[in-house]
Amino acid sequence: MGVPPSFYEMCIEDPERNQVPAGQIGEIIRRDPVKMTQHYKRPDRTQEAIKDGWLYTGRLGYVDELQRNIAGKVLKRTMRDQFTPESKFE
Repeated sequence: MGVPPSFYEMCIEDPERNQVPAGQIGEIIRRDPVKMTQHYKRPDRTQEAIKDGWLYTGRLGYVDELQRNIAGKVLKRTMRDQFTPESKFE
């Protein structure tokens, strides 16, 4: 995926919220001035996704020895799976 821009903080954490070393897979989390502030009409999801100013992306990845972020598969459900045929845009 590449190296994060200078204004963007990114790290990889395990399920216990501990930062993992280079090469180990974990959840990609980020903190930057342009991150989302809330899930629309879903305060429960907002509490899951934003903790201590960090956005928990729900994506798995790792950082290589050059500090490049390598993204993997989705860890958590996304907003897409909330749409049903009955709730399509008119």
